[in-house]
Amino acid sequence: MHLCQSPSSKKVVATSTIQCEKGRGSSPLEVKGFINCLEQFDKDSFPISTVATDRNRQLAKWLREERPEIEHTYDLWHFSKNIKSKLRPLIKSKKRKVLEGWIKPVGNHLFWCSENCEGDPVKLIQMWLSLLHHVTNRHKFSKKYPNYPKCAHKRYTKEESLKKKWIVKDSPAYVALEKVICNKTNLKEMHHLTNPYHTGSVESFNSLINMYAPKRQEFSLNVMDARVKLAVLDHNCNVGRKQSVIKRKIKIGAEIGEKKWKFQCSRLSKDWVAKEVKVPKSYQFSNNLMLEVMRRKASNVVEIHVAVVETPANIAPIERPSTSEIISKRERLSRFKRDDI
Repeated sequence: MHLCQSPSSKKVVATSTIQCEKGRGSSPLEVKGFINCLEQFDKDSFPISTVATDRNRQLAKWLREERPEIEHTYDLWHFSKNIKSKLRPLIKSKKRKVLEGWIKPVGNHLFWCSENCEGDPVKLIQMWLSLLHHVTNRHKFSKKYPNYPKCAHKRYTKEESLKKKWIVKDSPAYVALEKVICNKTNLKEMHHLTNPYHTGSVESFNSLINMYAPKRQEFSLNVMDARVKLAVLDHNCNVGRKQSVIKRKIKIGAEIGEKKWKFQCSRLSKDWVAKEVKVPKSYQFSNNLMLEVMRRKASNVVEIHVAVVETPANIAPIERPSTSEIISKRERLSRFKRDDI
């Protein structure tokens, strides 16, 4: 399943549900689903200027070769997540433990660089690489990075500087961080980050789909497509809900009219975060849908457009052996019955 979402309204504007093919992975299907969504826009004469996706290199190649007029940007959240996932294993070593306090700032720095590079990929890379100077408490580097000669933050006081856990240059922690920051693949693809986009709302929609189409249950293509469309209706009708407020005092410290929050501790960052509590969802779309079904039934207007799709009996990369062959193999290779132990 592939979807396209408007960055301004956060509403889902196109979806494409594709049957998985035998012996093929999900990456080619993502490209195919994206092409189907673009064809829907072309059919409706809806111009597309910019597309933000995760780091799918096959999709990036297709856009570069087939639709060069569309600007392709990478989602900052996925890019940042990839970098932080490479830093977390490093802190297991005692010599690199100091990196633990820099994982979150490194991710935040990437967002800040994308937001303030003014669309210049050269400046973006120089801002990103300047982090290697900042972590050692050096904040001026005009000769090395002319487009970004010094850090943009205010000058630290002596007390503030002493509280920071600076990294010693050429130490094991610094060398490990340098390898991650100067990764050639990341630097080569950073030109996709000059126009900052964050697809966090798409991840929220993906969790909503699990309510309508649980992964533990199998659905035919037509049923899956219908369930995805129901999830789209649910999402579009409830996107942009306001933050809930306290209407009556039920605990000490909470005031009437105060905004509601919920607090969670992240297992990865080991830090507490505050999340907004939204007003209750509306399911008016389901009432309207049922009323339309009853109206069409009463007027004998029943239109059913179901695409006939040949669903493969097996999508595994190899053919399924006979039942007796699978059972005999299981009994023959059982670790409790083997004689050669």
